[in-house]
Amino acid sequence: MDLTKISMLIAALILSTAPAVAREYVDLELVMATDVSRSIDAEEAELQRRGIAAAFRSKQVIDAIASGVLQRIAVAYLD
Repeated sequence: MDLTKISMLIAALILSTAPAVAREYVDLELVMATDVSRSIDAEEAELQRRGIAAAFRSKQVIDAIASGVLQRIAVAYLD
């Protein structure tokens, strides 16, 4: 198992055993993970981060969130 898979497994285990602090109802629970392993240089990692940030500022994504019943989503970002 490579380091990235091990890191993802550890993160999943931590998140699955952590007690919920608050319960909010949302239309979508989204987990996003970017690759920042040694196969990715700093420039590529920054490009991934900027792309995700740009997506959340885009009209299409904002409209999609607003079209949900609750008009809210929960996002977890793993780098």
